[in-house]
Amino acid sequence: MTNDLFFELAAGEEATIAQLRAESKRHTAKVEREAVRQVIDIDDFRRRWYLPEEQGGLPVSTKRAYLREAFRAIIVHSALKGGTVFNPDLLELVWSEG
Repeated sequence: MTNDLFFELAAGEEATIAQLRAESKRHTAKVEREAVRQVIDIDDFRRRWYLPEEQGGLPVSTKRAYLREAFRAIIVHSALKGGTVFNPDLLELVWSEG
């Protein structure tokens, strides 16, 4: 196999690998959410939400999955010009139904 052919094929394979990894993370998050729903200790869930993943916290992919399920949209309103401090009051949460 020539170098040119190898590098031409490698780019496509890398994209496929990235897609499969993303699908795997989504699946893992879904499985974990379903397991948590069966027996949920809300205090433990809150604790794990804020813990780093290395200390037993929830992975970012799991948190994203929960947020996608909970909200239909999150609208970010404009801040004042020059404002550098995060202001949660500028977020409008649109909850999912059901």
